[in-house]
Amino acid sequence: MKKVIFIIIFLIILGSGTYVFFQSDYFRIEKIEIFGEEKLSEFEILKYAQVKRKMNLLLLDTDEVKKNLEKHPMIYSATIDKIYPNRLSISYNLREPIFSIYYSNCFISIDKELYALSVNQNEKGLMTVYGLNIENFNLGQKIKAYDENLMEALVLLVKLVKISDLNFIPSIHVENGDIFLIIYKDFIINFGNGNNIENRFNAFYNIYVDLSESDVSQGIIDVSTDGLPIYKPFN
Repeated sequence: MKKVIFIIIFLIILGSGTYVFFQSDYFRIEKIEIFGEEKLSEFEILKYAQVKRKMNLLLLDTDEVKKNLEKHPMIYSATIDKIYPNRLSISYNLREPIFSIYYSNCFISIDKELYALSVNQNEKGLMTVYGLNIENFNLGQKIKAYDENLMEALVLLVKLVKISDLNFIPSIHVENGDIFLIIYKDFIINFGNGNNIENRFNAFYNIYVDLSESDVSQGIIDVSTDGLPIYKPFN
């Protein structure tokens, strides 16, 4: 008889505990704290994370939430923490666009790892590459160009412009496999096929500084070969 009573009491306790843990409101998410840049809205974060308030914190799979959130094209990494009994913390780091590619009448923002981040109808203050032949792209994935070496040269060229003290935001044009940096409408730099792009950039930079000191603001600087740079005035 005592054994039966013990079993009954055990089952009551087990059932009560199960209810507290999985059915009561004690572990329901009441507050979600989000830490990250304000470029993304709370609605967008929770939509990708597939999380909402009143979900059971105990049953929430933080690895799955992290995986869902990192599917967002702009998010590089995410961290999910449970704070018992009823709070969830979400933090994330964004990918940083460094240039855009004009393709099919729109601008694709690209980060340093060549991930396509967003598609805009208008250019947003980034250096823009025109004329690049793209194989295909999907947001949140690496963009595919037919000429991968040319693509790598373009990325390096953008980085070199960004870390230099040049006081302009140029555009970049690709024509017949050659790279042209457009400073102004009538001031063009020919980098050729993009080989040895760092050396060619340094050659361009030195001659550009000399020309600027002489108030020259038009013409063509040709660094398409590894020889001495050539300056050609339009007239």
